[in-house]
Amino acid sequence: MARKIRAAVFLLLAALIWIFIFSNSAQSGPESNAVSGRVAEFLRPLLNPNGWIEEKLYLKLVRKLAHFVEFGTLAVCLAGSAANMDIRLRWAFGLCVLTACADETLQSFTGRTNSLKDVLLDSSGAACGILFVHLILCIIKRYRER
Repeated sequence: MARKIRAAVFLLLAALIWIFIFSNSAQSGPESNAVSGRVAEFLRPLLNPNGWIEEKLYLKLVRKLAHFVEFGTLAVCLAGSAANMDIRLRWAFGLCVLTACADETLQSFTGRTNSLKDVLLDSSGAACGILFVHLILCIIKRYRER
């Protein structure tokens, strides 16, 4: 029973992340840029405290990092759910890739550009999330064997 509850919690978190991802993609270019600007300012003390990174490059870095982190987090939630339902982790990766494709397609309807590079970046974040969960599962398995 506990595994089913954990699987459901992970799926609920994944659903919230999907809402977050698609709501961001539904924004217009100026809205998206404004949100990215606020996030960039919030992260500036951590990522660019001395201003060594040129502003345009810094903003691009923040946007790309957001793609990577969003999809890595989605993958962790989907893989967590999969692990609790005894389903292979690769289905979680496939869902993340489909989400990345849908995300970029949605952007084209809002007047923003869609990019294969972003799909690849999203997929890379998802792969890292899946690998993270796999590593955690291996550690748990070794711990239980002892």
